[in-house]
Amino acid sequence: MSPASYLTAPPRVAAESIARYHRPVPLWVWICLGISLAAVVLTLAFLTVRGVALWRRIVRLEETAGVSLETLLVEVDTMNVRLERANESAEDIRERLDELNVAMEKVAVIRWALSDTREAVGFWKALSGR
Repeated sequence: MSPASYLTAPPRVAAESIARYHRPVPLWVWICLGISLAAVVLTLAFLTVRGVALWRRIVRLEETAGVSLETLLVEVDTMNVRLERANESAEDIRERLDELNVAMEKVAVIRWALSDTREAVGFWKALSGR
């Protein structure tokens, strides 16, 4: 043997000294270890079941949302067309309202002229005595 092996190898009497300190593991340690292992296994089983259920819900949601999303997009396009038509109609209505305001201004001038004429006629009637 080389001198280095004497430094790393345990002494020949070590087997007897190590054997003296080896005690059996108490039962309560084994029970605690079993309970801990059962808790870990049950937790993993629970998480696996919940994960599979979640995966199924996600797949179902993707399938139904795809159809709903397509329907929603078609409805949005339809609403855009209607909104464009409504904007065109609003422009038409604004033009017509402007024309109506001009006509109402003319009517207001005519009403003023008519009332002025009535006053003048009334004045001339009063002067003529009729």
